[in-house]
Amino acid sequence: VNTYGMDESWVWWPSNGEEANGSPTNVLNNNSELASGTKFVIDSSIKYIDVSAFEGCTRLERIYIPESVKGISDEAFANCGAKSINIPESVEYIGILAFVFEPELEGGAPHEISANVKKIGEGAFANRNITEFIVDESNPNYSSDEYGVLYSKDMKKLIAFPDKAPLKGFTI
Repeated sequence: VNTYGMDESWVWWPSNGEEANGSPTNVLNNNSELASGTKFVIDSSIKYIDVSAFEGCTRLERIYIPESVKGISDEAFANCGAKSINIPESVEYIGILAFVFEPELEGGAPHEISANVKKIGEGAFANRNITEFIVDESNPNYSSDEYGVLYSKDMKKLIAFPDKAPLKGFTI
């Protein structure tokens, strides 16, 4: 695989033919054996990323999530050090506090929400250092405005405000 500049420096899970039963429950929680700056690839056999699977993995630099993943559970990447995590179009569910307290994203990147996302848990992107949310127009559940603020489709519920938005003020 040569996606996202992957080479032998990336860590694959599962590796060496390990059996994966669908979710890497706490696979790297506390990351005591990881080198700083580790790049991590989740295998395409994985369908769901379990609760707190990567919580506290401050040594991870990048994480690649394959199109096979349908759900990202609560706090899956909470307090994770990765500066780059892709959310593939296949993801339908993003759990409560899934990405809370992430570091500065590379390039102050916007966050894209695909047409397939059906549910975003409370605080999923809290303190995520996002400049804007970009929601696929065909998403039946969510939308964003010209400032990159994430709302319910009917624009009656504010879901997330991009905390790195270049705004001087905002009125609800």
